[in-house]
Amino acid sequence: MVSLSGDYCPHQVVPDLRAFGLAPYVDESPYGRQVGFKTPQPTGQTLLLLLHGVGGDASSWSPLLTELCSSGGRFPDLLIPDLPGFGQSENRTSQLRASEVGGYLLDLATRLGWSRVHLVGHSMGGFLALDMASRADPRITRLLTISGAYFGIIRTVNHPLSAWRTDRPAAALYASMRWLARLGGVGTLAMRALANTPFANVPLAGLIASPRELNDSVRRSVLTNLQPRSFALAARNGIAYDAAQRWGRITVPTVGIFGTEDHLVPPRDAHEFADALPEATVTILPGVAHFAHLERPHEVARLLSLG
Repeated sequence: MVSLSGDYCPHQVVPDLRAFGLAPYVDESPYGRQVGFKTPQPTGQTLLLLLHGVGGDASSWSPLLTELCSSGGRFPDLLIPDLPGFGQSENRTSQLRASEVGGYLLDLATRLGWSRVHLVGHSMGGFLALDMASRADPRITRLLTISGAYFGIIRTVNHPLSAWRTDRPAAALYASMRWLARLGGVGTLAMRALANTPFANVPLAGLIASPRELNDSVRRSVLTNLQPRSFALAARNGIAYDAAQRWGRITVPTVGIFGTEDHLVPPRDAHEFADALPEATVTILPGVAHFAHLERPHEVARLLSLG
């Protein structure tokens, strides 16, 4: 456990990352049209690849970028995609396999001119980053994951009934997203409509430590970017997935960030993560839930130097 510095949820979500000197890109992939932002031209061989989670898109990294700017640090080269089926990126397929998405993103980085990739992933993006790093691709040199060690969610996917006893909060949140996914586009529209009502904080319980302290841009970003169908497709990666065995293969320097108030990826998952990767740096942030890069971007920016 660490002590915190800086304010809670201090920065706005900036929709257009050109404000940080990044350039938009468009790429055609097996999933359809993919979009995001990147450093206009490589300044070196190493790239920071930021992978958002459910409830996010490329813009959800803007509070962390703002924090990096305010600290006076020089930006590394960046690639920040909307992952397939999220934000403005398409997913024309009926699946979202981590191995294929990860391979596509690494090949995209190579095509754009970078040979080394430092992975930073939040939630679903953290799971994706862990899976990518476990495959021993020499292009991956470092890893930082924020609430990405989905041990409880993996148990829920594989044993949904017993998970209500062993991982009740995670099982409840997972079930709610599955229910929304069954509603299709109606579920997505319902969450976007809810973002503009007095009840907007209700679905954030267990995901945000202090929903009332969120600035409006962060609240809208999380709720309007929930894509239940894409979440359900991504969750299928957990079927028969041996996380401890697979992630134990990771050899690159690794940092895992967790929050004490996170009900989806709770501190229990942090301890399992530490058992699977004994060489990793594991940090549990007090008073933080599932969105550390939005709730406490100062701490995430500090830990980036370790990952």
